[in-house]
Amino acid sequence: MRKIFIRFIVLIFCLFITGCSKKNSHQKNSKTQISTGITYQHVQHSTDPKLSIHILRIDPSKVAIRPAKAGSCCFGRETISAIANRYNALAAINGGFFEESGTPAGALKIWDYWFSDPKLMRGTMGWNNVIDGVSDVSIDRLGMQWFVHINDRVFSVSRINHARAQKKTIVYNTAFNTSTKTDKYGTEIIVQDNRIIDIQNNKGNAKIPNNGFVYSVSKDTNIDLSMIRVGMDASLEYSFVMPEHKNIDWEKFDFIVGGTPVLVSQGRVNPDFDADKILHSFIHNRHARTAVGIMPDGTWVFVVVDGKASPISDGMTIQELADFMQRFGCVKALNFDGGSSSTMWVRGKVVNTPGAHWWIFSMQGEPKVSDALLVVPR
Repeated sequence: MRKIFIRFIVLIFCLFITGCSKKNSHQKNSKTQISTGITYQHVQHSTDPKLSIHILRIDPSKVAIRPAKAGSCCFGRETISAIANRYNALAAINGGFFEESGTPAGALKIWDYWFSDPKLMRGTMGWNNVIDGVSDVSIDRLGMQWFVHINDRVFSVSRINHARAQKKTIVYNTAFNTSTKTDKYGTEIIVQDNRIIDIQNNKGNAKIPNNGFVYSVSKDTNIDLSMIRVGMDASLEYSFVMPEHKNIDWEKFDFIVGGTPVLVSQGRVNPDFDADKILHSFIHNRHARTAVGIMPDGTWVFVVVDGKASPISDGMTIQELADFMQRFGCVKALNFDGGSSSTMWVRGKVVNTPGAHWWIFSMQGEPKVSDALLVVPR
């Protein structure tokens, strides 16, 4: 009887040790070649914090990387699947931050067309579409200033393609919509082919012309428009605002997409994530995350970290995400929109778990976003 009892105790102890060992060391790491130039990797850690990390390694000499906005015209929101399928993409992730309407919150330039500008100095990524896959990619903090020139006078612009608030001046182009959607409390100067074709006072919702823009001035701004007349020359110009001692030629880039904050620069983790004036909880709490990094050899890295929407992941803080990107080998890295927007799409399906609550994910469906970063065939 005593031997049976001792054997039973030893058996229980062995099972306990084995279970603890599996619990403490459990890790899954799988890799899949998606196509020439694209490798998908899924890493899972069951330790505290639990993590589910989805990684795409992309060779820009084999495939092209391009931003794409939701919808075929105007601002709005759309699933990554819909955007990716429309462009016959091989893989895709969500892009920059956006407002509920689908208006991008940061910079978005696709080819020669500006869809949105950064509100403040914020993390931004720029690159070119090139045939041979060799392209300079810049990641840094970027701001912008816009101006409307009418004859020999210069007028300030608060932002482009955003809702016109009090004491604001907004420029609208056809990326925004067919009309400005403004109220009647202001003046709208309609410009086509660099000439004023109409001036509307206290009407609002002016039609946005092709090959032109609308300069919309809120009624309570301290700007004198009394000398402006139909037929005057008018043009829109902008300049970039960069950190001191930085000399990046942002004008040369075909594509510019805003995120925040910069995670890694020149191989070093950003020492000050608060410089972009972001919410403390956004920086220091664990959330689902999306990031893009560049390796020393030019390889791109797309990373999506599942958050609490997934039963197997707690998400990352910004510091943890930056540390991960650096350890992975990225010399440059930028954080993009996260939370419920974080989505990775590979070969026709979403591979991560986006959404707010995993147990009702099937009811929620795939989240809709403002824009995406696509990997497409050359």
